[in-house]
Amino acid sequence: MRRPPLSVAVATLVATLLCAGCSTANTGSDDRSAASSSAEHRSAVRAAVVTIRQDTAHIDQKIEITDDGTAYTLTVTGGFDFAGDRGHIAVDFPGGAISHSEETFADDKIYVTGTHGATKGKWGVMPRDKAEAHYALRAPLNDPEHVLKQVSAMRQVSREGEESIRGV
Repeated sequence: MRRPPLSVAVATLVATLLCAGCSTANTGSDDRSAASSSAEHRSAVRAAVVTIRQDTAHIDQKIEITDDGTAYTLTVTGGFDFAGDRGHIAVDFPGGAISHSEETFADDKIYVTGTHGATKGKWGVMPRDKAEAHYALRAPLNDPEHVLKQVSAMRQVSREGEESIRGV
């Protein structure tokens, strides 16, 4: 049996997470049925995380932000080898506080260049386990592994439907 590319698995996981609630709604069924259903969905999400952690993923994101009628485009590109726990992400935000930054993940460290106040062309480094999130719903230094840890920690998951992503 042929397995879909990991980018499809990542997209499927993201779609699942966007549709998954942090708790199940009471639809009139008994508590045991809801708990069993939540456990099945939680197992499916955790199985998807296990699959992703064994492979690589390409990151190609475009986010448009508007502020008082001005539009800004944020792009995030790169790749991550989850099995090797290594990756590289470039973030471009022309007109934003930081126009270009890069992050390299290797050997339990994050190497960063282009941050606010840093000397151009210089890299900083810090242990990955010391990186902190500074914004809600954002992984510390955009670390994809942090997102997988959060997903694996979900306790109550419900299925909300299906959606096609890039035709899959």
